[in-house]
Amino acid sequence: MSHTSVPRGSAAWLWCLGIISLIGSTIVADTTMGWDDVWVIGQWVPRRSNAVGALTGVGLLLLIAGTRWRIVLTRRGALPRSRHWVRVAGARVLTALVLIVALPLTVFVAWLDGWDAFHVLHPVSADGCRIVVEESDSFDGDGTITVYVAPAGEYRARRVGYRGSDSRLFGADRYELTWHGESAGLRLPAGSATGPWSCSG
Repeated sequence: MSHTSVPRGSAAWLWCLGIISLIGSTIVADTTMGWDDVWVIGQWVPRRSNAVGALTGVGLLLLIAGTRWRIVLTRRGALPRSRHWVRVAGARVLTALVLIVALPLTVFVAWLDGWDAFHVLHPVSADGCRIVVEESDSFDGDGTITVYVAPAGEYRARRVGYRGSDSRLFGADRYELTWHGESAGLRLPAGSATGPWSCSG
C-alpha cells in the first residue's frame, strides 16, 4: 500500500457514505409517508423529519468533507487528477441528482410534520404510564386533538381519543392531566374534559 492510497481511499469513502446517507433520507421519507404509528421514548416522540433531517445533514457533511479532502490532496500532488472523465462525470451527475431529490424532500417532510405537535404530558402514572397529545393544525386555522396512551414499559402508544378544536397549537402546559390509579382524565385547554382512559387497554 502506497503512502497516498489511504488519503485517496478516505476521500472516496467519505463521498460514498455521503451519497448513501442522502439516498437513505429519501428512502425513509418515502416509506414513512403513510406511517401513523406513534412511538414514545422517554418524553420524546420521534418524528420522521428527525430521521430524514439527520440523514440529510450527515450526508451533506460527508460530501463536503470528501470533496474538500480530494481538492486538498489534488493540489498537493498526492492525488492525480482522474483521467476517467466518464467516472468523474457520472459521480457529479449522481451527486447532483441525489441533492436535487434529498434536499427538497427534507424540506417537504419537515413542512408536513410542522402541522402537528406532540406533547408527552405530566405527570405520568404511578406505574409509569404516559399520556400523549397530538395537536394537528389545518389550513383554515381549525385543528384536532388526538390522545394516545403509552403503557408503562411500552414504546408504542395507542390512540384512545379524538376531539376537534377551533384553535391552533396549544402547548403541553395548557392541559390538565389527573390520574386515578391507572386511569387518566384530561381537561383540554378549551375547558372541556375527556376520558377516562385506562393504561391496561
